[in-house]
Amino acid sequence: MNREEFDAQTNAVISYETSPGSIMLAMLQIRNFAEINTKIGRITADDLLRHVAECIQESLANVPEAITSRRHGADFAIFIPHTHLDKSRTHLQSIFQSVASLQFFTEDTNLDSIHVGASFHERAGNLSIKLTSADTALRNAQAKGANATYFLIHGDSDNPISDIVKRAQEWKLTLDKIIKTEDILFYYQPIFSLPNKTILAYEIFVRIELAGKIINAGVFMPMAERFGLLVDLDKIIISKALKQLKDNSPKFFLNLSPRSIQDVTFVDWLISTLEEYRAHSNKITFEIPEYSIHLAYEHVKRLINSAAAYDYKFSIDHFGNGATALSYLQSIDAHYLKIDRSFVTGISDNTDNQFFIKSVVQIARTRDMLLIAEGIEESNELETLIELEVDTAMGYLLGKPGPNLG
Repeated sequence: MNREEFDAQTNAVISYETSPGSIMLAMLQIRNFAEINTKIGRITADDLLRHVAECIQESLANVPEAITSRRHGADFAIFIPHTHLDKSRTHLQSIFQSVASLQFFTEDTNLDSIHVGASFHERAGNLSIKLTSADTALRNAQAKGANATYFLIHGDSDNPISDIVKRAQEWKLTLDKIIKTEDILFYYQPIFSLPNKTILAYEIFVRIELAGKIINAGVFMPMAERFGLLVDLDKIIISKALKQLKDNSPKFFLNLSPRSIQDVTFVDWLISTLEEYRAHSNKITFEIPEYSIHLAYEHVKRLINSAAAYDYKFSIDHFGNGATALSYLQSIDAHYLKIDRSFVTGISDNTDNQFFIKSVVQIARTRDMLLIAEGIEESNELETLIELEVDTAMGYLLGKPGPNLG
């Protein structure tokens, strides 16, 4: 089914049925497909797309009302009416796992190839808004890292996109304006040393304000990547963070976007900028997602080695969530390892995750690195992490991000 047929059939369900019930709309994308086409050849690439389509259909074999389509290039759309929240989550994972099981996506060189984003809606409505929500979910999946999914609930009070769903061109104009005016906000979440729970530093989270609402980076950063504005936005964020550093400033952690790290001009700019602000290099630590090391190893190594001359520190973010061999720790001189939250949630009752963190503690000790646990929401999780001798921790239990320090 092509794009036009998909839109027509989906609109028919949304517009004319008396009660289509809750619906799910998902977008699946094979990233950098033009490069894949060149690498494996057009015929093989076409076969890959056919297999992807078959996997999607097979994963929904028990959902006869599902409508699927290849929209364009290597983008696929899936519409499921008469569903509910838990079932939609299951559908998302089923689709992803079915496609990700194809041999092509299990090879080391293709670990950042497949992403799926899904939006759940309790009521039917305008299809273009549903597609925008699904596209936003897809961009969030891509922002999470290699081969990932993202589930967006339309109408969730904690999810501002439900209130401000902007069409693509609106987002482009909004982001252009933000880059021009440098109108961004910083929220700060404390990072605590363990076991004494004193503040070690603050992680910086980026926000923007639209129509009187504070919008988190999970909404607008994927849009910035979509329109090729991420590098410019990252430069503004980094410059603002460095400019606010003073002798009496606390220490900060700041994320670097994976896509910017892969851009050689960005890396050149950042190295030059770090030299300019080296007087306060001890005040900031840059966080690099683990999977970025796999994607842009030479860029990461050059950045860290160059910044080391000015005494800047680096942290490896989402540690344990990537598919990269740990041998990179021998050549990447990082100062912190931040354990991915998937190993922290429910750790008190998960012996496998406890064993993993015990092992990481030993790795960190041998490399003279500190270990950070993120996403702590329960007191028993914190107690277990202290018992495992994790060095530092952050999460809603300890402190939520806010506009003020302290």
